[in-house]
Amino acid sequence: MKKIALLVILLSVSALVCVSAAFRLAPKSGRLIGKLALSVQEKYPPLIGETYPEDAAPTEKQKQWALATCAVLTQLNALSHDVLSEQTEEADGGKTRLSKWWNINSREDLLSTLDTLERGGYRKEYDNWVQKLNHLSSEERGRAKRVAAREGGTVSNRMDTVVATRKKLEETGLAGWDFSRYISLCRWGYHAGFLTEKEAWSLIMPVARLLQNTFSSWDELADNYVEGRRFWSLRQTLKDGERLNKAVDFLRWNSFSPWARLKWNTNLLPEKQKDDGSAEFRAGKSWYFGFGNRTYDEEKCKTEAAKLFSQASQKGNADAMYWLGLCHMWGEGVATNKAEACNWYRKAAELGDGPSQYELGMCYYWGTGVNRDRQRTAELMTQAVTNGAGPKAEAFLGWCYEDGFGVEKSISEAVKWYQKAADQGEPWAQENLGECYSEGRGVERSLFKAAKWFKLSAIGGHKEGMFSWAECLEKGCGTVKNEAEALEWYRKSAQKGNGKAKKRLAELDRSSSST
Repeated sequence: MKKIALLVILLSVSALVCVSAAFRLAPKSGRLIGKLALSVQEKYPPLIGETYPEDAAPTEKQKQWALATCAVLTQLNALSHDVLSEQTEEADGGKTRLSKWWNINSREDLLSTLDTLERGGYRKEYDNWVQKLNHLSSEERGRAKRVAAREGGTVSNRMDTVVATRKKLEETGLAGWDFSRYISLCRWGYHAGFLTEKEAWSLIMPVARLLQNTFSSWDELADNYVEGRRFWSLRQTLKDGERLNKAVDFLRWNSFSPWARLKWNTNLLPEKQKDDGSAEFRAGKSWYFGFGNRTYDEEKCKTEAAKLFSQASQKGNADAMYWLGLCHMWGEGVATNKAEACNWYRKAAELGDGPSQYELGMCYYWGTGVNRDRQRTAELMTQAVTNGAGPKAEAFLGWCYEDGFGVEKSISEAVKWYQKAADQGEPWAQENLGECYSEGRGVERSLFKAAKWFKLSAIGGHKEGMFSWAECLEKGCGTVKNEAEALEWYRKSAQKGNGKAKKRLAELDRSSSST
């Protein structure tokens, strides 16, 4: 009977008043009112769609920021981060996706689902669970958890999730999970023809500002989305675990990610617009990657992309200048012209674009399209890491400090930048950091830590990291000795063209032949 009573407590609908933070819109101004202690009736108010004067509609940068809030789901679906709607995508305008996953088959269905998310979504269910658990004693919670575990399924998963996260999510609930998907639905609804473009943005922008006011960073938003997904379906989250992790890692660390290019504190309040080429740039990126193009014609797509990048660059768009530089560097959509590539990198770099500063720095290092200048390389890499160029720039700046070209030689400074890049998954930095630990340069010598970073570098596909990890396995340095596995890593390294690995394989082959 006690077990049944505990399950009744867990599964009953709570009518308790919740005083956690909530958000609402002021209907007249369309601006968010901050966190308020609301009555139970007001806790999940509907959001009011905004209207703007023509000259105060969301700017292109604000639109990109808003779209970036649903970037995890966008990345999982391999869709474009930069446009409200895909170029072509499914023949039925994406209606299949809405029908299959959301049971949305009409405009009325879409508006009803959006209303459900506005008025509580999974936030409400999560908060009910929190209230139930908070009103149980520690002993009762323990017994309830054991009963739920035996029951298994959704009840057990949701209890486990709430127990693990209720302190961390005390202020936010599952706002990131609900409202990221809300914005995705607005995008898909527009693509399916259920919303006009103006309607879509009028619904998206207030929610984007709500998310900005609720969370403090892209990382925090991503964590909330993942916790919400786990609360929704642990089974589906585990099934998509590798894909989900890769999507989040890309958004957090890749310099092409919208999160790398858009600062969290971007101003989202209505302001006067100017044509800065953002529309052409976003369309160009969509063409470049062929998003939604079922019959991808690379030459056609790259040519159209380069044309749009050029148009946006003429309007002073630094992002477009960077991509136009890439097109000229690799002959994509235009003739290969490395000097012209450097010209566009330089223009974007002068506007403070980190990835362009990195690319231009590499050009100066190798003498590609410009005269070789190591001093200029170090200057540009220093600027690049400040402007969000990502782990590759950080790793290269570490190398500048280790070798002392363009900057005063400093192994401790080198280790600092290697560590930053290695923590973000950059294989070259991981290999270099492993060497520092192996030799005790700039850090206390540790064969265990060296092996750890060599292994990560090897897994990341770096041929030097593969060789170093193979040596660790062969000799038992910092890890358990395993000659068979070492041989496999030597082979992988050799296949990537590592001369040292080829030499070691030849030595091992001769040794085995002689015995």
